[in-house]
Amino acid sequence: MAKITKQRKKELDILARSRAEEIRRAWGLGIEPIADIFDLIERRLNVVVLRYPDSNPDLSAFIAKKGEDFLIYINTNMSLGHQIFSGAHEMSHLLYDKNDLQLLICKPGEESGDEKEILADFFAGYFLLPEEGVRQVFLSRFGTRYRVDLGTVMALQGTFRVSYSAMLYALLKYGFISPRVYGHLKKYSTPEKAPVLQHLARKYGVYNLVVPTEAEIPKVLILALNSNYNEGRISFNKLSKVLSLWNKKPEEMGFTHEDPV
Repeated sequence: MAKITKQRKKELDILARSRAEEIRRAWGLGIEPIADIFDLIERRLNVVVLRYPDSNPDLSAFIAKKGEDFLIYINTNMSLGHQIFSGAHEMSHLLYDKNDLQLLICKPGEESGDEKEILADFFAGYFLLPEEGVRQVFLSRFGTRYRVDLGTVMALQGTFRVSYSAMLYALLKYGFISPRVYGHLKKYSTPEKAPVLQHLARKYGVYNLVVPTEAEIPKVLILALNSNYNEGRISFNKLSKVLSLWNKKPEEMGFTHEDPV
């Protein structure tokens, strides 16, 4: 695969920004932070988002296709911030690369020579962190002469619900920090610094964004289980077996061991 030039990357960046802004306008999202990217994807694109742990550290996310149906898998062994970026990355593929998808395994946020992967990364950054939105929040909270430090990054990270790395890169891209400051603060995002980052994240109230999460039952599956159980199409034992895949018991989800109503 030929190396992508800086000029071509710039062109892809412009295209990704245009796409992200277009989708935000079409969906009426304005420049506000995205509260729940996974729910947004399921509602807007009518796909199942399966968030489940996998021990492979190189597996962040993938899209699978069967017939005309799509499923997005996201590895919950990654930090929540990473999962959110992966969700926005895969959303780009579903919106713009649908005709090329069968099984697409991605490494969001990592260097790639594939234009579609680069576009999806750029799209995710702009969709989750629109420049006007970041600028508005930053200036209203910190003013024009504020010196950005790690606490600043984490405070904004909590507002926009993204990874530390994504927030830090947006501040560089939008001119809030210099390359030197970026290089200094980026050291905290290395695997070796993970314990330090997690400790500081507790202090700034964003600990949930920098650690892995539990498996999440897809909302569409919860709805299907409810209707099937209530209409007597599945037994309580079958319901229990399905929920056990997520280490859940029916009682935790509001089901009772009675005849369905």
